[in-house]
Amino acid sequence: MDFSGGIFMAFFTATLYSITDSIADYHACAKMARVPPPPIHAINRGLMFEGCLSMISGFFGAGHATSTYGGHIGSIGITKVASRLVFGLFPCILILFAIIGKLAAVFITIPYPVLGGVQIIGFGMFIGLVMSNLQYIDIHSTRNLAIIGISTLLGLMLPFWAKGNADAIDTGSPGFDSFIRVVLSNPSLVGGVSACFLDNTVPGTKKERGLLAWGQAATGAADKSVSPDYEEGYEIYEIQSWSARVNNLSFTKYIPFFPKYDIKHLRCTCCKKNNKYEP
Repeated sequence: MDFSGGIFMAFFTATLYSITDSIADYHACAKMARVPPPPIHAINRGLMFEGCLSMISGFFGAGHATSTYGGHIGSIGITKVASRLVFGLFPCILILFAIIGKLAAVFITIPYPVLGGVQIIGFGMFIGLVMSNLQYIDIHSTRNLAIIGISTLLGLMLPFWAKGNADAIDTGSPGFDSFIRVVLSNPSLVGGVSACFLDNTVPGTKKERGLLAWGQAATGAADKSVSPDYEEGYEIYEIQSWSARVNNLSFTKYIPFFPKYDIKHLRCTCCKKNNKYEP
């Protein structure tokens, strides 16, 4: 059995992209459901479950990893249903359809134009929700406008060029060539990395970059008198049946997916002195 560095790097890059995509989806889902941005331990817990389920799917030969899906976030906006019970029953229904073929056949009869229309609405709402995060930045800043424009163009042009000129990438190492093709062929990865690199290298104030407004929104989640935009507080991310028990254990503060892990972080970055955010 041979080890292919190119294949490994391709899957490793896809994994990193899936992680960053999931983190963004967690925040988008929270915003759509009108709950606070997820704390660090909740994000770590979600990524942990995605990794474990991806490993289990590999054991069964499914051939794909478990990750978030933006279309489902759009469905929350369409149906106005964000109950965890509903989304917990949904995979059970899918499993039942996979076992009983006649049930799945009913949905196969749905015309493709109808499915396409639903997808357009769902993904359209999700994309609009993602773009709404620009409200936190200074949209009048030439710095921010340049970063948005450049990253968008690179995300559109480089993948188009890479797919049409695959033979032009020739570094002498087939594995490295395959890795570069995979990276450059992903529009979201190219655009996201470009935007992240430019935003962290081009000089700009925290207010201009939207960090202050984002912090104020997170602070208001803990105190609705500061921001009434949220219908729930941070308690929405806790599982009441076991959170109270593990909070009494001292070692849980060292485990990234337990609630006590990021209490110190929240106190440092989201304190509410004079109802103002302090970085």
